[in-house]
Amino acid sequence: MLLMLKRLSVENKIKLLVLFPLIFIIGLSIYILGYSYNKMDKLQNVHEIVALDRKISLLVHETQKERGASTGYLGSKGKKFKDTLENQRKLTNTRINEFKTFLKTFTYYPENGEKNLSIILNDISNIENIRGNVDTLNIQTKKAIGYYSSLNAKLLNFIANSTTVAEDEHIINSITAYYNFLMAK
Repeated sequence: MLLMLKRLSVENKIKLLVLFPLIFIIGLSIYILGYSYNKMDKLQNVHEIVALDRKISLLVHETQKERGASTGYLGSKGKKFKDTLENQRKLTNTRINEFKTFLKTFTYYPENGEKNLSIILNDISNIENIRGNVDTLNIQTKKAIGYYSSLNAKLLNFIANSTTVAEDEHIINSITAYYNFLMAK
């Protein structure tokens, strides 16, 4: 091997000296590009989850208000809150439609997220039955409150589970703080 190196011209020796660092730099560049792409892809997933969390937050806000209006309507035996309840249902329906529309383009789910969203959508599909029973006063107040509370708990738990998508401690803390804010609300 040494004999072969001695026989090389100075020009070829210089080329050989340049070749090894060049190969190292190219390999390192490929590694950094791959790492950066992976990080960017994960951040895009976090961005998508945060957008869904926002839609869920808006839906929870409206279902909480509908729960309150339904409770008032049932408590007054249908004599109060009729207009409030009708208006609130329209707002809730708007948020439900926005949520469902967003889910059509949603592609990245946290752990058990797809299963949990399926359960949530199934619960949302029962909202018209609950509303009909509230309108006809054929439901106990406790059961109506339980429906909305259960739905909201599932929605909020989805937000809590969305922290599993993030790897950055600051993002996890931000999502957790957002979840805690929603729970306090």
